[in-house]
Formats: sequence, structure tokens, C-alpha cells
Amino acid sequence: MAAGGDGTINEVVNGIAPLEKRPKMAIIPTGTTNDYARALKVPRGNPIEAAKLIGKQQTVLMDIGLVKNKKNGLDQQHYFINIAAAGTLTELTYSVPSQLKTMFGYLAYVVKGAELLPQVQFTPVRVYHDQGIFEGSVSMIFVALTNSIGGFEQIVPDAKLDDGNFTLLMVKTGNLFEILHLIGQVLDGGKHIESDLIEYIKTKSLSIENLQSDNRLLLNLDGEFGGEAPARLYNLSNHIEFFADTDLVSETAITLDTEQLNRENMAKRFIEETQLF
Repeated sequence: MAAGGDGTINEVVNGIAPLEKRPKMAIIPTGTTNDYARALKVPRGNPIEAAKLIGKQQTVLMDIGLVKNKKNGLDQQHYFINIAAAGTLTELTYSVPSQLKTMFGYLAYVVKGAELLPQVQFTPVRVYHDQGIFEGSVSMIFVALTNSIGGFEQIVPDAKLDDGNFTLLMVKTGNLFEILHLIGQVLDGGKHIESDLIEYIKTKSLSIENLQSDNRLLLNLDGEFGGEAPARLYNLSNHIEFFADTDLVSETAITLDTEQLNRENMAKRFIEETQLF
């Protein structure tokens, strides 16, 4: 059980994700935006109700992301649960002081985002993915595992939690007014994914290369600094089983019947154990 925000859940996942046998995880959301709890429909703002959810015995086998890149000059391997991102605006989550997050919560991000908008940079990148290669300039790159990013649930409106795919979203403009228009389309039911200014791709793995040698392209992993490009990202399908309120999670967001899968695994283990005697 992890009590905290997305950063805390990320830390716990990084502790158990490398294990061959991984325990089930439950969340008590006490963070700022609680994107992961939002995606799993875990009650927010009420720790007791969140704990009671475990008693429903409803779970989802969640996909987990793995990044291989460099951080502070050293090779690293790091897991993420919700979002890997790059670009000016994606840096705002780790540029907001912890004290401001504690005092003002999500409002602190909004204020910082408004401050950074005029500074958006247009960066040339090369991205390899399952559908091919993208080469061009972008202001933002999102690699999402759920539909909830920064409190918005329409940035990736068709995200599935357990299908083994990332949703790769790249913003192909650095124009302030075009970015504001795209944000308006996000709020208007996720219509941004139909825009010519957006690359919207499903992929099981990808790599990101920065083609601008005089400027680093920093990565944001679940709201924290995650090193820099070049980076290789892998989707670890159905890697950790999380307690969730599957009565409220959209049926289109879940592809597996976890209860049926657990029964099949129990039967398989029983057969394997009886064969030993």
C-alpha cells in the first residue's frame, strides 16, 4: 500500500517492478494531482474510503513503462507509471517548489504553466516507434499509460490501462496561440487528437533522440526529473496488479478480465504443483 501522490507511487513501483514475483499494490491518494488514482477511480481526498476499496477485491493488471537513458551523466534504468514527457511545459512539474505544491496544490502548476507558456521552445527530434520514424520539430512529447495527465482526462481520451501500448503524442507547434487553441480542444472532449498539429500514435516501444546538439532535451517521469534524451522506452504489459474501482473505470479502458485471469493462473499453479508428487 502506497500513501502519497504520483511521485510516491512511482518510488514504490521502482522498488517492486524489477522483482520476478511482484505484490499487488493499493493506493491511498494524498498528493497534489493524484493522476494515477484518478485513472483507477480510487477515492481522492478520503483515505478511509480509499482503503475500503481494497475490500472490493477489484484489480487491474496495469502496464508499466521502463526508460533507459542517462541522468546526471550516468546510465540509468527507471520505471514510470503514468507519463514520460519532454519539452518546455513538461518541465513545470519539477520546477514548482515543493512548498508551493503543498500550499496551493494544483493551482501552483497552473500558475507556473502560465509563466512558462511564452517560453515554449521548438526542438528538432527523431522518434522511432512501431509505426515508423518521426523527424521534425516539437514543443512537447507525451508518452502516456493512462488517460489522466496533470488532472486532465482528455489528453489521451482512448487510453487503455492494460493493452501493452503507450500513447505517443507530439505537439508540432511552438506557436503560443496554436498551443492555447489545442488546450481548448483538449477541454472540448479531446478533439486535439484530430489536429494536424498533433502526432498521435500507439506503440509498444519507442526511442527519442534530440537533434539539437547545443540544448538538452530533459525528460519528466511522473512529475519528476528523469534524465535526458536520447532515451529508449518500453511498455511492460500487465506488469503490476493494482486495486481499482473497476465498476467506475470505463469498460473501454480495460481489455483483460483480471478475475478470470487470476482463476486461470491459480488452476495452472495447482496443476504444476500436483505434477510434482
